[in-house]
Amino acid sequence: MYLTFFDSDLGRLLIAASQPQVARERLDTGLQLAQDTGMRFSDAELLRLRAHTHPGDRRADITGALASPAGRALPSSNCARSSMISNYAASRRAPPSSM
Repeated sequence: MYLTFFDSDLGRLLIAASQPQVARERLDTGLQLAQDTGMRFSDAELLRLRAHTHPGDRRADITGALASPAGRALPSSNCARSSMISNYAASRRAPPSSM
């Protein structure tokens, strides 16, 4: 019943261990299991964590997390925080605009 929750915990640990590719594979496994079984309650958290496995733009996963039904519940504050961090990082990489 809570297998997708464990996938999110394992993904978080793999990210902390600097293994983003392995973490992404585990999180994708959790998302696939959720789709196959209908256990969608942790989709938002799985997507939010998967955003941290991207080397570049994270906004697609964060937007998906916010759009999911689970994203409208408890994890939405985490998604908003991740979105702010991602937007800040993207703005730091952008070339300065000319006036």
